Amino acid sequence: MAFMLQNPSYDPVWFAKLKSAFLPIPPAITFKVAWTICYACTFISYTLLVRAKQTENTRVTRRQSMIRKGGHDNRLTAMTLLHVYMSLNFVWSVIFFQWRRRDLALVDSLACLVTLGLAMYYAKRADKYAFFVLIPHMAWLSFGTLLGVSIWIA
Repeated sequence: MAFMLQNPSYDPVWFAKLKSAFLPIPPAITFKVAWTICYACTFISYTLLVRAKQTENTRVTRRQSMIRKGGHDNRLTAMTLLHVYMSLNFVWSVIFFQWRRRDLALVDSLACLVTLGLAMYYAKRADKYAFFVLIPHMAWLSFGTLLGVSIWIA
């Protein structure tokens, strides 16, 4: 996100000096392209969730129906988790680029993984396409977290 917002704390010299223990660090342009795609996927997923019909108008499994009858709305839960995820993702940029705390950035990245995973879990129950469109985002986030581990170890 730092690239997208033209983060003034992003220092290309500092970034170029980062070392990685077991993964090569991709060029900066890779991050720009990948995160643009990820945010587009998240926007599409969120839009699909907003447009998803309520329980009464959708065909659901018996288990899903029981969960929803208990007052749980998978659609709203997924949307809320996406909000939390995007907030954590924004905070990661500050932690990593401005504070240069690789350890805390890794913790935040792990929290992002869990939050996006939970959002996908609930999105799948609300709208299968909202789930599928998040798969590329989860793949890139997983790579980024693994890269964060590699940078932290180095």
